[in-house]
Amino acid sequence: MTYIEAIKEGFRQVHKNWQLILMRLIGAVLNCLGFFVIVGVPLTAAIIMLGISIEEITRISELLDTIKDPTEIIKNYLSITFIIVLSLTVYLLFAYSVWIYVFGASAGVLGNSIKDASSRFSFGMFMSEGKRLFFPITGYTILISFIFLGIALLLSMLGGIITTVSESFIQSETRS
Repeated sequence: MTYIEAIKEGFRQVHKNWQLILMRLIGAVLNCLGFFVIVGVPLTAAIIMLGISIEEITRISELLDTIKDPTEIIKNYLSITFIIVLSLTVYLLFAYSVWIYVFGASAGVLGNSIKDASSRFSFGMFMSEGKRLFFPITGYTILISFIFLGIALLLSMLGGIITTVSESFIQSETRS
């Protein structure tokens, strides 16, 4: 099979399972709705509970100009800061889970379609493939993330060592 034939076969398989596009669109809409529910509702409730009016929110730019230390804002609005951080963390976990589930389900449906040419899209197969591939893909993603974090940590440590060594050479030259 040549590259052109493989590409044509890939397009044929994807076009045969066009419903996967709708499922990815539903996943994206679910993530958007999740943002408004998981982040927007608690943030709005926290603002209302603290008694901050809309007028104060519009004057935040003036407030930011007068405050010289950013920690002062965090101290004054610690509860809102906590709610924002917590709700964003929960939302990111939710969005990551939905994305991984839809990705795994799509990959599973396409894999079944490639193995068996008569296989067509079905919602039941989509859900079962999502369940089957969710944890393996999640584990792989976490492993790759740790590898990238390790590489970033090593590179930053190497940069710090190079900076320290170069500064010591510069200081020794200025003393001479």
